[in-house]
Amino acid sequence: MIPYSKQTIEQDDIDAVTKTLISPYLTGGPIVKEFEDKLAEYTGYKYAIAVNSGTAALRVINMALLELEKAATHIFTTPITFLATTSTMADSIGGLVRTICFIDVDKNTLNMSIPKNAYGTLLPIDFAGLPCDEFDHYNPTLIVDSAHSLGAKLSTVPLARIFSFHPVKSITTGEGGAVVTNSTEVNASCLSLRDYGRINGDSKCVSGNYKMPAINAALGTSQLKKIDRFINRRKEIAYRYHNELPCCLRLPFWSDNHAWHLYVIRHSKRNEIREKLKEYKIESQIHYRLVYSHSSLQYLAPIEPLPNAEKATLEVLSIPIFPELTYEMQTYVINSIDKICKELKL
Repeated sequence: MIPYSKQTIEQDDIDAVTKTLISPYLTGGPIVKEFEDKLAEYTGYKYAIAVNSGTAALRVINMALLELEKAATHIFTTPITFLATTSTMADSIGGLVRTICFIDVDKNTLNMSIPKNAYGTLLPIDFAGLPCDEFDHYNPTLIVDSAHSLGAKLSTVPLARIFSFHPVKSITTGEGGAVVTNSTEVNASCLSLRDYGRINGDSKCVSGNYKMPAINAALGTSQLKKIDRFINRRKEIAYRYHNELPCCLRLPFWSDNHAWHLYVIRHSKRNEIREKLKEYKIESQIHYRLVYSHSSLQYLAPIEPLPNAEKATLEVLSIPIFPELTYEMQTYVINSIDKICKELKL
């Protein structure tokens, strides 16, 4: 089976983790700080706060907004995203009940169509690795979910971006995430909130343990050295797909500034294509079913229809893209999809 994505682990990554396993630190300490410093430098931000998942990064920045009294009652976000984007904002923390306002996506990029004069927190995502930069950069509570886009050229936003280092992302720490910010007060709040809200041993507010272990940070530091190579390989794969896949498919929006975390094709017979891909031993994934279609979040369903998102969710299909996808493997994927399109008379 050719996976739709997988991590790239090389000997230097193994050596970095092994070295950390016999160091005095397995959590916290200078190894985590080194990863944070390297990540901040790479992304062009003053601070990076490493945590144990991308979900934790969203959780921590969400709590920081509340602690700093910057949290808005309305949050504008996209329904075409992973559950974490919304679930970390949907509950009540500190007594503040918020309203999730789902915004339709652009029919071509599938990034959120940013509303004008939004009066709350904006939470767009960089869908599939394409930066969503058409927003008000002066919005003081703008958070960008950049879990897909590390490695693309990202603009600086006034509050924060979050990243994920899940195995299928641009780089991996096994599991992990980070908040990046230029705000000294946001940095201080996030550092406290990832460790039970403690400052100098005293818990100032209720939180939890969101710290990144040192072995994960060691892997991340090693991976970060190679991110440009990883992204360049993803771009090569995406470019070949763009040029060789059957024209009956709707291909993703092309941009030279794209991390290509996912390569998402679209067709109204998506489900039939996916079943055929299984027969050819090719894994594919649906990114994403609408957030509010999940049983636990149906109460968030918008009153007005979101036609672009509702149409896209029935058509999107992510096909294999990862740095170790060989030329021969990609040839097999392309040829198989070509055969499937002919079999289904698309």
